[in-house]
Amino acid sequence: MYIFLFMTFPVICPVCQFELNPCSTTDQKTWKCANNHSFDVSKQGYLNLLLANQKNSSNPGDDLKMVKAREIFLERARYLPLLERISSVLNQRINTENPSWADLGCGEGWYTRNLKDRLDFTSTTIGLDISKPAITSAARQSKSIHWQIASAANPPISNTSLDFAISLFTPLFGESTQRILKESGLFLVAGTGANHLIEMRELIYDEVNRVSFTANKSLRQYFDPIEIQELEFSWVIESEAEALELLTMTPHAWRTSPDKHSRVHSLKDKSIQAHFVIELWQSKLN
Repeated sequence: MYIFLFMTFPVICPVCQFELNPCSTTDQKTWKCANNHSFDVSKQGYLNLLLANQKNSSNPGDDLKMVKAREIFLERARYLPLLERISSVLNQRINTENPSWADLGCGEGWYTRNLKDRLDFTSTTIGLDISKPAITSAARQSKSIHWQIASAANPPISNTSLDFAISLFTPLFGESTQRILKESGLFLVAGTGANHLIEMRELIYDEVNRVSFTANKSLRQYFDPIEIQELEFSWVIESEAEALELLTMTPHAWRTSPDKHSRVHSLKDKSIQAHFVIELWQSKLN
């Protein structure tokens, strides 16, 4: 059974919204609130704070197959330029000592843990995702981050407790994110650009929709835009296995029929383009 290092995290009970803490310095396997709602730390080291009425299915979020494919692909470091660009933006903008931050929709935690290591400051970090396979994987790989199975639509995080938050390639929830950020807190988001994986998309779709990510509609009511960047680079697919991993980890795998998936094998030894949009927003004054 994994036991958290005794640290203070701004976590609240998903039932009553009272502060949630380990029972004591000696019993960190159980977390309780003032109303005695109790949550046990899993053997992998995460808290499951997703209530039954917050689920849209029995197993919400990314399934194990998608998580495993993403784990393998991301460890190839193909998206390292994106990670480095995000860390550069945050290192330039965050000047708070020992800030608290959250990765909302963190998946298997590759960006969360690698970003934490690249930041120029010590930080208190929360990673949450609605997918149990994803958080199970994340918790196994890093014990310095507080991992939660929880929804970014209603994160069990204290009001005005975080200095910044990030959301990468996930749905955005402006109001709930503003709630957990301190006054003028920062929110970094990223999505795909019009040319992202265009070589693969042209193989599996009859018609390719070239649309770039923008957070304007989701965030403009609660946040002001600070900075927008685009990042483009390419790499060579080394194997058929890598091509299939790349497809399986994306929504394109379930948006297309299985009979088209084998087409990506032809990407072996070919260059493929990555295109990302990175946006930094600041919370408006309430």
